[in-house]
Parts: sequence; structure tokens; C-alpha cells
Amino acid sequence: MVYKVALDTIVKARMSADEATTEALNLSMIGTMTAIPVPGVQDGKDSEETTHLSKL
Repeated sequence: MVYKVALDTIVKARMSADEATTEALNLSMIGTMTAIPVPGVQDGKDSEETTHLSKL
């Protein structure tokens, strides 16, 4: 699930910690190695139930 929590911030929730880590690393790689605009990762939260990844 993806939630827009501010004009410049979205939160992607209900993913595993491995999926969140993989997505953050992929976004970083794509942003570094290409001219494709990608959102930056602002924060990551992990709990027993789910992982949340906040993007700018």
C-alpha cells in the first residue's frame, strides 16, 4: 500500500524488511547510474508487523 502523507512525501507500507532494503538500494543505484528521476528514501521503519519506507 502506498500513502501520500504530504505534498512531497509518500509512504510505502506492508512490505518485508528485505523488500524495503532491496527497493531502497535499487532506487539509489538507478538514481546514481542513470538520468531517470527517482524518489529519495527519507526514512525506514521496521516493526514486528510490517516495514514502512518513506520517500521524498
